[in-house]
Amino acid sequence: MAAAMGMTTRKFLLSACGFTCFAAGLRAQEPALAPQLSLRERFGFKSKLWPNLHHLLYVLARFRTQAPDRLRVAVRDAPLDTEGFGALPAAMRADWEAAVAAYLTDAAPLEIDRGKLVDVN
Repeated sequence: MAAAMGMTTRKFLLSACGFTCFAAGLRAQEPALAPQLSLRERFGFKSKLWPNLHHLLYVLARFRTQAPDRLRVAVRDAPLDTEGFGALPAAMRADWEAAVAAYLTDAAPLEIDRGKLVDVN
């Protein structure tokens, strides 16, 4: 085929080798593709007891005081997260209510995204 086109076999092979080397050089310059990571591998999802408890107590207190953000989903639905607490032993219920009461006076009046409560977060 090379001879039919006016090219010797040797020139054809040299051209093919040159093209192959050129293409390999271009591929070497391409950035290596990062392996595809799952969403879980890209982001570290964590759930921590104390910050979660703090936020639950805060939104419960905001709900009970009818705070201006009471229609936010987190505040409005906070009581749903305590369903079944009525079945707790009396001492545990009293401890829970004491914690909520502390948040009613100390945290509920504060805005969670600015001021003193930011330090707690």
